Amino acid sequence: MGIASLVLGILGILNFYGGGLVLGGIGLVLGIIAKKNAEESGEEDQMAKIGFILSIIAVAISAVSLIFWVGCTACSVCAPLACQGCSVCALAPAAACDGISNGSSW
Repeated sequence: MGIASLVLGILGILNFYGGGLVLGGIGLVLGIIAKKNAEESGEEDQMAKIGFILSIIAVAISAVSLIFWVGCTACSVCAPLACQGCSVCALAPAAACDGISNGSSW
C-alpha cells in the first residue's frame, strides 16, 4: 500500500488540474493505512510516509488550482454582466468593460 500511495501522490501532482483531488485523496487513505500497518508490525515504511506527503501536496495543489479555475470562470461570466450594470457583478475590473458597452463582442 505504501507503493500505491507513492504512485498516486506522484500522479496526483502531475495531474493536478484534472484528477489530483481524487488521486491525492486515495493516496492519502492508502498512505494512512500503510503507516498504521507498518506501526502495528513494528516496521518503518518510508514509501508510505513519502506517498502520504506527496498526496497531501497533490490535494493542496489541486484545491488551489480548483479555486483559481472557479474564480476565473466566475469572472469571465460575470464581467460582461457588470459592464451592463449588474449590481451583483459590480466587482469586475473597469478594463474588462472596454468594448462591451458599445456593443462589440466579449
